[in-house]
Amino acid sequence: AAKKSRLAMDVALGPGKSLGMTAFMMWMSGKQLNIWTINTLSGALTSPVRALRGTRQLFRPYEDPDGSLLQPKAAFVALNLVALGAGLYKMSTMGLLPTTAADFMGGLSFKEMEEVSGVAL
Repeated sequence: AAKKSRLAMDVALGPGKSLGMTAFMMWMSGKQLNIWTINTLSGALTSPVRALRGTRQLFRPYEDPDGSLLQPKAAFVALNLVALGAGLYKMSTMGLLPTTAADFMGGLSFKEMEEVSGVAL
């Protein structure tokens, strides 16, 4: 049981080991919008989402009736959320996320003028 919990914790800390490389790749890709940056960002965003969706399946071999996998699963989810947050932060610094009021101006309706003055200023 102790060996299974230790192996589960090793699996849970796996995303933390790749977090540094992902951050370095996003930094190296720059702030320009090109195919390299899009490729790096898509990997940084889809990888944690895919990992979060497969959490239950990933930890199934380490389940034990006596022990709980709550701590390894929580660490795994937290590290993947940090990785996802890093990808979203990169998108925000590139201006790809709508974070300002000007980004939502398309949804506003402007008042139409009912009459126009003929006096030139």
